Amino acid sequence: MTDYFLNKNILITGANGFTGTWLSVYLTMMGACVYGFGKKDCHTNKFYSASNSEIFYDFDILNINNSSKLREKYTEIKFDFIFHLAAQPLVLNAYIQPGSTMRTNVTGTINLIDFIIETQPMSKNLFVTTDKVYFNSNTGSAFSERDRLWGNEPYASSKVAMEAVIEGYFQSDQAFKNRSVIARAGNIFGGGDFSQNRLIVDYFSAKNSSKQLLIRQPNAIRPWQHIIEVIDAYCKLIINDKSNGSAFNIGPDEDNCISVIDLLLLFNKYDSDPVEILYDTSLKKYESKYLSLDNKKIKNKNIWSPSISLEQAIDITCYWYENYQTIGGIRIIKDQLKELLCD
Repeated sequence: MTDYFLNKNILITGANGFTGTWLSVYLTMMGACVYGFGKKDCHTNKFYSASNSEIFYDFDILNINNSSKLREKYTEIKFDFIFHLAAQPLVLNAYIQPGSTMRTNVTGTINLIDFIIETQPMSKNLFVTTDKVYFNSNTGSAFSERDRLWGNEPYASSKVAMEAVIEGYFQSDQAFKNRSVIARAGNIFGGGDFSQNRLIVDYFSAKNSSKQLLIRQPNAIRPWQHIIEVIDAYCKLIINDKSNGSAFNIGPDEDNCISVIDLLLLFNKYDSDPVEILYDTSLKKYESKYLSLDNKKIKNKNIWSPSISLEQAIDITCYWYENYQTIGGIRIIKDQLKELLCD
């Protein structure tokens, strides 16, 4: 990967979020000049400060909805690659604040695309949506990129709308389409995530406070994958001309698609201090019972395939949360990237 990213100017939106942090660390390790922006009150503030971090060539506090500041800050810089990660990514938060979610996920994307078309004629662009964009009737079938898109809840709807916006720009600007790709991923876990209402985050919160863990959908099936798998796929997609103008599922093989409760039981096997798990039946908001992605398209084009087992993903995640306060969160991220991803 070093040959592709060495000395390249790269812009990452939402760069101080969970995925953005891992991606920024990796690309900096590859020798890139990483420019990033994100929110001031990001959950990753719990273990590092993006504004003072060595992982960025330049970082700024900037809201994706602020189109004028986006242009003021970055118009004069010519980017080789742009990764659009900035989003309101939480399902339950979208129920509480659907308007804010739509503005961030849809209007923010419009702002970025206009900026790209008007000021970045050579950048290759990757837009991250979600595995929840598919119409889900809970039949148990894995979704392929040919399946119907439809939001079954507000967050999913915002991402379906985002994809509709991108497709509209593809239809009106062939040059933009020929240098852009959509990535659909979700149910990502790993060290460094401190978001609210995230399963693995809640698990370690309960563990560290010796409290019980309440879970909403114990039998829901999800395509679990470690963050390293996802950033590997993002980077391989953005450099591959075969991906341009298309959408790709980024998901694990079938072995990693297990229920919420089975995943937590695997985490509980990691040490001798298991978390007590209780079922919360009070929440009545819609959440899919079964979600799985067909990853054949990206594998058949020889772009990417998953390589980290669920057991290994759990092992390195537990190690991160147990040691980040003593060793340092960024240090562990670098070490895990060197071990599992760097050539």
